[in-house]
Parts: sequence; C-alpha cells; structure tokens
Amino acid sequence: MEQKDTGEFINLRLDVDQSRFYRQCLLELNDVLDKVIGSEESAAFVGLVAGRLADFFITAYREAHGRRHYSPAQLARLLIDLKQRIGGDFYLVEITGKKIVLRNRRCPFGKEVKGKNSLCNMTAGVFGKVVAESNNYAAVSVDEAIARGAEQCQVTILLHPQDNAEGSYKEFFNVS
Repeated sequence: MEQKDTGEFINLRLDVDQSRFYRQCLLELNDVLDKVIGSEESAAFVGLVAGRLADFFITAYREAHGRRHYSPAQLARLLIDLKQRIGGDFYLVEITGKKIVLRNRRCPFGKEVKGKNSLCNMTAGVFGKVVAESNNYAAVSVDEAIARGAEQCQVTILLHPQDNAEGSYKEFFNVS
C-alpha cells in the first residue's frame, strides 16, 4: 500500500483549490481556443457552452422555485442570484418593461479574465437563454466588461424584439 506523506507541503499557503483549478482550466481552454481557432470562433464555442449551462440553471431554478415564467423584476433578481452563486457580484441598475440593466463588480472567472473577451459570451449566453425561456425573447449586450479592461461589467437585456431594431444586441428566442 502506498503511503501519502505530504507533511512538508500541507501547511504551504497556495492559492490552489478545486474552484480555482476549474476556473484556471476554463481560462486556459479559452486561451488555447483563441489562439488555435481564433477569437470569433472561440466566442461562438463559449456561446454554445453557455446555452447548455443555461439549460442547467433553468432546470435548477424551475425545480427549486416551481415556476417557468417570471416578471422582469423577478428575472433581474434571478440573474443576480445566479451570478452570486458562482462568484459574481451583479447588481441592478435599471429595470423597465422594456429592459434590464445590470452591473458587476467581480467576474466569476476572477481577475485573470482580462483580455479573454470571448468569455463575456458566457454571461451573455446564460442571461439571454434564461430570460428568453421565461419571456420568449431576449436580446443581450455586454456594454462594458472587466475582460475588456473596464472596472465593472454592464449588461443590458432587452425584453422585446422591436426594441432591438438596430440589431446590435445578440438575440435569443424560446424555441421549446
């Protein structure tokens, strides 16, 4: 039987734990994708992963809360709650019948997210799909991003197709 003797290392202060490991894996994977297939394709790949994660979150909230449809105010609180659970620090800036505007003081991917702009598609994709699942439509814009060097992120979510007349927001539709 193999003996585990980690005595000399057990008390070292390292910033390494399971959460940090998974975050670093994602950051490295994103970096490799950016370099190998390009940032545009990498962003699309992250968007696909975001869609699958959104399905996971939608199911979790539906099972825990028992609802499928939410008011704009409830959607804003749900998105803030979701991001807080995974290490973000989002807060409400504005909510109307037409849009939700949120800001974020801390990226769930950590400080290392700077320069990894395609990871913003994770937030946009999750927010868009979660809101569209409840509202039948969402259009999302990451107006400011920590990944792009801003102090905070700002995300605007439009709730009606006619408000995205310019087409500058990424659109999401409920297809179920």
